[in-house]
Amino acid sequence: FFKLNDDKSGVIFTTHVGGATTSAGTAFARTELRERDAQGEKAAWDCAKDVRSMTIRQRILQSPTHKPQMSGGQIHGAKNGNLEVYYNGPKSGANGTTDSGVMLAKFNGESSTVAPVLDDDYRIGDMMQIKVATRDGVITVDYKNERSGKTSSASKPFEKIMGGCYFKAGNYPQACTKLNMYGV
Repeated sequence: FFKLNDDKSGVIFTTHVGGATTSAGTAFARTELRERDAQGEKAAWDCAKDVRSMTIRQRILQSPTHKPQMSGGQIHGAKNGNLEVYYNGPKSGANGTTDSGVMLAKFNGESSTVAPVLDDDYRIGDMMQIKVATRDGVITVDYKNERSGKTSSASKPFEKIMGGCYFKAGNYPQACTKLNMYGV
């Protein structure tokens, strides 16, 4: 579900949204990289104190048509998410390949309706640069859309910290055709 691109300068993630899940605790499949420490073990750093950063350069090539929502980068704790850099596509008529939507910074599990907007005109295929940083218990997201030149930043303190934190990057659609068929 992931491979190097043709010129070996990046990784292409593919996620099947037909009903399979990839781990306990989620209704949605995903293909992503999870941060590891220097010894190769699962990272778990102090969210409130440690200074950390992750830089992602990525693009969304396709989104689910029935529910065009997906995460590309995250900070996660042992039991909860503290940040999702999140694509929210059109509410109806999505085709998955040429849609426009918004990029959000969803902090501490907040809903899409209150999350800060990073880009109000993200188009499927746009290359974006995202830097996520933590310092003194605050999460900061710096965003740039390479097509439009749009830049923005958003920050919020960590809330509801549960266990050590770690970064994730990849393709995490917030959709599953089988679950959505039944209204779940």
